Amino acid sequence: MSYNEWENQLTKFFLINIEAERQVDLIRTELGKLPQFEPYAAFKRIDRHNNRKIDMLDITRFLR
Repeated sequence: MSYNEWENQLTKFFLINIEAERQVDLIRTELGKLPQFEPYAAFKRIDRHNNRKIDMLDITRFLR
C-alpha cells in the first residue's frame, strides 16, 4: 500500500469515527432531555455482574 493509499484509508477511518461520535453525542443529548432517564440505573441494568464496569459480554447479554 502506498503512502497516499494509507493516508486516504486513515482519513476515512477518522471521518467514520467522527461521525459515530457525533451520533452518540446526539443520542446522549436526547436522553439527557428525558426526565425519566436515570444514567446510573441504566448502567446497573447493563452491569449484570455488579463489577462496576461494562464489557462486551454485558452488552451482548443486554441486547439479547
